[in-house]
Amino acid sequence: MPIMSNNQIQELSQKILAEKNELTKLKNALQPKQLDDFTFKNHKGGNTKLSEMFGSHKYLVVIHNMGQSCNYCTMWANGFEGVYKHFDDKAGFVLINHDTIESQKEFADKQGWTFPIYSASNNSFNKDLGFVMGDNSLYPGISTLRKKSDNIIELLSQEPFGPGDNFCSVWHIYDLLPEKFSY
Repeated sequence: MPIMSNNQIQELSQKILAEKNELTKLKNALQPKQLDDFTFKNHKGGNTKLSEMFGSHKYLVVIHNMGQSCNYCTMWANGFEGVYKHFDDKAGFVLINHDTIESQKEFADKQGWTFPIYSASNNSFNKDLGFVMGDNSLYPGISTLRKKSDNIIELLSQEPFGPGDNFCSVWHIYDLLPEKFSY
């Protein structure tokens, strides 16, 4: 394979950015889907409604996580620890998986996570949003939600996580190294 010149790299990077901007426009044009106000288990031993996770925000970023058994999900969540506080003036931010509250607490403490984590082991949230595979195993990803003034909750956009995605900087750093790393 011939080595690309800096001009070729720049042109391709601009083309990819333009395509990404077009993809963002298409996602933002999707019709929102109304959601139920699901109830989740929280770390205080009680329950929290989805509507409460927004706090004072209009928007909520939900990370669908497979739990501590998934090394990739741990890597994504480690990266979100440094990012989620930047959402504070725009949106709430939560991580949701099916692990028990006790194991979530222990693992979050070990990892140094400070973002809110909830368990959906008692509801169909992940399944209803399309993050459960045919064999009932979870699939990782992200959903953005909006709470309207009448407390109606809407799903705005979502995207699965996977090797090479835009949500984990590690993939892109691997790509800059001369040896090919397997994801």
